[in-house]
Amino acid sequence: ARDPSIAGMVLDSAFSSLTQVMYELANQYMKQVKVPKMLINGAISVLRKSVQKKGNFDIRDVNPEEASDKCFIPALFAHADGDDFVLAHHSKHLYERYSGDK
Repeated sequence: ARDPSIAGMVLDSAFSSLTQVMYELANQYMKQVKVPKMLINGAISVLRKSVQKKGNFDIRDVNPEEASDKCFIPALFAHADGDDFVLAHHSKHLYERYSGDK
């Protein structure tokens, strides 16, 4: 839904896909211990079901990338180069796709 009262957005450490962030975090923290991808997939599946039950939404639907080319509200994108939680490529990708003023 569009809200005409929103004049602009400040997007700090924005992510392009929640599921992608989850995989990146799992891979980052599991580098020292080799964990099979199947186990990571299983853990994310359990988290997904828990969020669906408690939050009544699907984490796979949290995908700002899909909406970024439809947004028209002016936006300021900011992301620290050293951010190791949400990697900077997420903000860069959203910035490139964003159709509003930036």
